[in-house]
Amino acid sequence: IRTDGEAVSHEVGHHLIFKSITSTSGEALELHEGLSDALVFLRSKNPNLGEFLCPEKNLCQSADYLRSAKNTYKYQDENLPRQAHLKSQLISGFIWDLVKSNKDQRAYDEVANIVYKAILNLPKSANYRDFLTSFIKMDETLYKKKYCTVIETTLKARNFIPGIEELSIQC
Repeated sequence: IRTDGEAVSHEVGHHLIFKSITSTSGEALELHEGLSDALVFLRSKNPNLGEFLCPEKNLCQSADYLRSAKNTYKYQDENLPRQAHLKSQLISGFIWDLVKSNKDQRAYDEVANIVYKAILNLPKSANYRDFLTSFIKMDETLYKKKYCTVIETTLKARNFIPGIEELSIQC
């Protein structure tokens, strides 16, 4: 694992995230994992992580990759994995959906910028609501709500709304 570039980039992402989120349990841990994966996906423009680590089945979800943002996981769904590394694909999947719905290649860099700035504004024990609120605010601050409609659509598709109703999105 230590010689795989994506795995190393993922671990460096943890250091960046730990500047804000210092808790490593519950949703904070899931955010750590999902956001670290997303930063790698956004750079590589590939939703699959750890393709060089497989086919070691005990590590990997499939013979092709360790984890993938190309998924259909939904918030509070009974099929959502329980283990943090796997459950985190809900967050990385949400972020991947945003770039894939936008045909503009700048979306990878812009969404990465939103993710990075959102991370910097998170509390030490951040949860999904904290991240999504910060993410929405950063889209407004940085890009004048450029991604607002797709954020709202993606949140609904992944069952974050109405699950996290206090997110007031006004596109």
